[in-house]
Amino acid sequence: MTNKSANIKTLCGIVTFNSDVSRLVENVSAAYPQVDKLIIFDNGSTNIDAIKEALRDFKNIHYFLSKTNQGIAKALFEIMEYAKNNNYDWVLTLDDDSVAKPNLVENYIKYINVNSIGAMTCKMEDRNYPMNEKDIKGNYELVDTIITSGCFMSVDAYSKTSGYDVNLFIDRVDTDICYSLVENEYKLIKINYVGLLHEMGYGKIR
Repeated sequence: MTNKSANIKTLCGIVTFNSDVSRLVENVSAAYPQVDKLIIFDNGSTNIDAIKEALRDFKNIHYFLSKTNQGIAKALFEIMEYAKNNNYDWVLTLDDDSVAKPNLVENYIKYINVNSIGAMTCKMEDRNYPMNEKDIKGNYELVDTIITSGCFMSVDAYSKTSGYDVNLFIDRVDTDICYSLVENEYKLIKINYVGLLHEMGYGKIR
């Protein structure tokens, strides 16, 4: 899919590490038709052969295969470098077990011309906790930080920062890049659309 109407080039990046293959297939199946290209950065999975076999029918996937687990920040850094070097305009990043709703990118594109927009997120539905997110007044609201999964980031805005801090491994990776965007006077927004089926953890409400 090419977003010709908006004249932008979109990329999706997913980081994998010993992923649940069936959930990853569900994830890729949802995101793949919404973007121009999909990248998987694999952090040394022991089941990488099973992952590639399960995704063999998706012809427009580019793989980065690391022999070791280099962490989330390094993986996201390489995904964004690929985006910059190949002239992509916006990048959707997803956890390996998150599933985008069919119109997520289409809804994000409605807001790419918001003044000084650096990145955006959406409202999310959790697999384990049936709780509604708070209402947003209007089409979107400003936020301080955005989690990696479901983040739709401007490559141009990202290029004005020092990029993902590869010295970080997992914790604070998303917070750090958000602070960098804000320091460079870019806005972060959450759109008033439930666009992602997410899983914060395993649990039950009692």
